[in-house]
Amino acid sequence: MTLNELSEITGNHYANLQDAAGKIDEDFEKEKVHKFRTEYKKLRAWLRLSNYCVLMEDTLKFGAATKTAYSHLGGIRDRQLHKALLPNYPGWDPESCRDYLENLEAEIEAFQKKFDVKELINALKKNEDLRELTESGTRAALPIESYLQSLWTRVILMIREQKFGDHHHHEIRKILKDIYYI
Repeated sequence: MTLNELSEITGNHYANLQDAAGKIDEDFEKEKVHKFRTEYKKLRAWLRLSNYCVLMEDTLKFGAATKTAYSHLGGIRDRQLHKALLPNYPGWDPESCRDYLENLEAEIEAFQKKFDVKELINALKKNEDLRELTESGTRAALPIESYLQSLWTRVILMIREQKFGDHHHHEIRKILKDIYYI
């Protein structure tokens, strides 16, 4: 893959992320929150790829405000999913679990109050250098296949070394999502 192709794909992911951010509004609709988080993960995967494959002076990454917004939306999304799945539990009775539901709603509202869509859009504008990330790159250092192989090797090593803690499971899931999104 050439630098121009890598830059174009990354720019497309960046544009998709900006578009998804602009569609999040006061209702925090589940699908809109999910779309933003998915686009964030796709761009993050491409940034990791670019940091591996392109020789650049600086590491490309999201700013703190964008990461914070992603985290707040994650808190909202987790609780939305949990709330949606509750009726599927055997013996679920909303009346007997009213306090629990109110607590869940309060947690969602707390995350919503922390989140500011205008702040997110401004943070993404500050990260606009991610759009043309490879323009500063001098040349492709390694092919994409090499990067994918390095990710897969990390997974295999964790399994061989029997690293099965929560941290390792989380790391394996992140690696597999990166591979999927690339």
